[in-house]
Amino acid sequence: MPHIAYIGCNSPEPEAGIHCLSVNEDTGELTFIGKTDPFDCMPYLAISQNSQTLYCGGVDQNASHNLRGAVLSFEIMPDYSLKRVDTQPVFGSKSPCYISLSKDEKHLYTSNYTEGSFSCYNVSGTLLSHPTHTIVHTGTPGPNPKRQSSPYAHCVESTPDGKLVCVADLGLDAIKLYTHRPDGTLEPKGELACPPGSGPRHISFGQNGRFMYVVCEMGNVICVFSYNDGKFEHIQTITTMPKEDAATNSAAIRFSPDKKLLFASNRYNSDNIAVYKVDDNSGLLTCTQYAPSSGLVPRDLEPTPDGKFLLVCNQDSNTVNVLKIDSENGKLEPTLHSYGVKLPVCVRFLKG
Repeated sequence: MPHIAYIGCNSPEPEAGIHCLSVNEDTGELTFIGKTDPFDCMPYLAISQNSQTLYCGGVDQNASHNLRGAVLSFEIMPDYSLKRVDTQPVFGSKSPCYISLSKDEKHLYTSNYTEGSFSCYNVSGTLLSHPTHTIVHTGTPGPNPKRQSSPYAHCVESTPDGKLVCVADLGLDAIKLYTHRPDGTLEPKGELACPPGSGPRHISFGQNGRFMYVVCEMGNVICVFSYNDGKFEHIQTITTMPKEDAATNSAAIRFSPDKKLLFASNRYNSDNIAVYKVDDNSGLLTCTQYAPSSGLVPRDLEPTPDGKFLLVCNQDSNTVNVLKIDSENGKLEPTLHSYGVKLPVCVRFLKG
């Protein structure tokens, strides 16, 4: 059976919206299935574990609040088309830059970059509540005045045990931590520091939820933290680049399905994918390759559910490219397969 991927495109043109592709499980060849109608969005995507609902950030042109940021839900139909169901506001936001679900899928979170805030919603299938809580970050900005003039909430993820909500703030060089109160609102629980000026961007958790990996956009590093029962400890900082390059910014971070390999994309000057082997016991990373992304500005990436291929959204070359994963040696190999679409910025697969 082919794998089914959804591609979010950040373009105002008619081809904007969310595209659906099938991925041949043997060759990686991409085939267009369909797309939504165009709509204004910064389409970071999240898909429910049962593969019945897709959520994305967007803009509600009919909203009464000034900035009109919104979160949208779609029912995934049997033919993989998307039926728009619900739209809820993200107050004070132009459009959220990241969306994720809590592990029990009772809550949805949006990070709102330019506003330095994140919001929480209750979830019931395709239906969303109004935001139950929006927290605006405060704190001392990092040392880079051009990029860190204020808080910039870039990503929000839950710990796999569901105890903490972790928000990467690029402007504060910090991971802000929260817990849910019984009424669903959020309570601050401290923060983790990243290197000054590093700009934490995205978060991913490793095998058994024992390690957290934070890719830092400006410092081009990955910060590794051990995790146990609500407690974190920093254990490693490793570069995403073969040599220092101020013109490159790291972007996305994703694990292979078996959690043995970690991929981090580097965009602009380098346009490559850093590949790491993950030590099962210690969680430490060893870099095995810096592989070309086969395009320009790899904004996002995601491996196929069987771990054979990696799809890369190369934003500025307007392509989704397929790389073959050599899991034994921790290497990526180019293929001839790609899909042309304007400004692809996010890729997500159905779970099965």
